Amino acid sequence: MQHSTSPLHPDTDYDKLLDGTEVDQGSNPVDIFSPNPEGWNLSINSDFSTSDTDFSTSDTFHIVVWSNIANAQPMKKQEYKIKNDSGFVFKEDLVADGPSVYSENVDLSGFGTGTYKVEIWLRDNNNAEYEKGNIFINVQ
Repeated sequence: MQHSTSPLHPDTDYDKLLDGTEVDQGSNPVDIFSPNPEGWNLSINSDFSTSDTDFSTSDTFHIVVWSNIANAQPMKKQEYKIKNDSGFVFKEDLVADGPSVYSENVDLSGFGTGTYKVEIWLRDNNNAEYEKGNIFINVQ
């Protein structure tokens, strides 16, 4: 799986990019989303230093999604759903992490082993949408 941008990770008054580069911007964030106004990542690491699709039932994985298109506040919908072929469905809201960025941590301890499909939705107050489906993860 490839992602051409990475999410921004605030570190006190520094903005830390995934390669460890710190850019002193004071209270002004670095706009690293400009090349890709929408995107997502799933990672075993809370700093999103990797992009993962293989997990174990003892893992917590992290979701981040951003959209500079579906961003008129208040949001009407910011959620994700995880389902498998046997009908298991887990659905939760994403939490706002800043302007146009939403995330959540998913504890897999209640999940059985197998392949799951992750779907992500954002819909803003003007009905602009960002939707990503058919993200497949493996839980062992």
